[in-house]
Formats: sequence, structure tokens, C-alpha cells
Amino acid sequence: MNYGRLATVLLTIGSSWGTALAEAPDLADRFDGGYLGVQAGLGTAAVDFTIGSIQIFDSDASGSLVGLFGGYGWQSGRRFWGIELSGGYSGVKNGNLSPVIGSPWLRGEIERVYAVNLLGKAGRVVGEDKDTLIYGLLGPSIVRVEARASLTEIGSVSEGTPYPGLAIGLRLERFFSENASGRVQAVYTKYWEVDDPIRALPIAQSYNLDTAVIQFGVTWWLGR
Repeated sequence: MNYGRLATVLLTIGSSWGTALAEAPDLADRFDGGYLGVQAGLGTAAVDFTIGSIQIFDSDASGSLVGLFGGYGWQSGRRFWGIELSGGYSGVKNGNLSPVIGSPWLRGEIERVYAVNLLGKAGRVVGEDKDTLIYGLLGPSIVRVEARASLTEIGSVSEGTPYPGLAIGLRLERFFSENASGRVQAVYTKYWEVDDPIRALPIAQSYNLDTAVIQFGVTWWLGR
């Protein structure tokens, strides 16, 4: 056997494979690294507004929402975990609050909602091409609700109070190009009631608030 010729053939084949692998993108750890993105969707909120010990409004509101996000992910084989910071805005179009005691003189309206979330993520990469990711979300959230209440159209008060909460959700993400992926998520957040004194009076007002949102987004992975 001509070992010199065999070695030359093996080296040629190895060189060809090495060149092909170098030119092909590394798809094994697609979800590893930093990213930025935008998202939009729809949400609903169950709102219970109380002044002192008197329940004033108990209603549901809904509206569209938009936001930005950024984070970092770590992929090991098919396992994935990461962390993400997101911020969003909602102009609640039909945020009219229904008073507990029916009155044509008492009106309430949610005008704007701002939210910031810090979410931990853990899940699994699926699919033969490892281009799809399914994972759960969990982390703290802070929401600021700007609402207006008026009585007999003579006087009104507009408040913007931050409320802390805990968000939990599920997300599906899939690559549609080498450095971009699309996502869809469902997130439920329970916010804790916070007493907010009315100016200098010994009376507190508070919201008891739950939200549920569905959002779609686009993610750009950095360094690709």
C-alpha cells in the first residue's frame, strides 16, 4: 500500500471538509449571546380601585401595547437559560372604569400604562435544525398606571402610581434568518396593592391590578 498517497488523499479530504465547515454558519448554538428587539401586542387588565375602605371602581380594561427589550442567553446543547429586561407602553383605548355604585356623575378612565420587567428564562431548543426555542419566563415587574377620576365634571384627579408585581409566562422563538428570530409570548402579571395617600389627607387610594398580555416581536442577535 502506498501510505504516502493515502496520506495525501486524507489530507485533501480533511482540508476540503475544514473549508466547508469554516464557510458554513455555526448553527449549533444559535440562541447563545446578546440581543435587542421590539414587540407589540394586546393586553387586558382587571382593575379594582379603592379609596380608603370604599370600593369605587371594579372593571376590566384592554388595549394595545408596544415595547423594547434586550438580554442575554446561554445555550448548552438543547438547554437554554437567560435574562431579559423589557419596557412597554400601553394607551388603553377602552379603559373606562365602571363605578361600583351606578352614577352618571362619577367617571373613571385609565389613560396610560407603563411597565418594566426583569425576566429570567429557562427552556429547551427543539427541532432538527435547532432553530426553535421554547421557554418559560419568571421575574419582577413594575407598572405605572395613570388614571383620571372625576365627579360631576367639576373636579378631577389624575394619578400615576407605580405598583410592583410578579410576571410569569411562556414564549416561543424561531429563527427566520441567520441573525434574526421572531417570537410570540403570553405573560400574566399579578401586581400587589400599594396604598397611595391622597395629598395630605389621611386617606389612601389603591389599585388591585392583574394583567394578561399576548405579544409578537422580532429579535436581532448581536455579533452575528
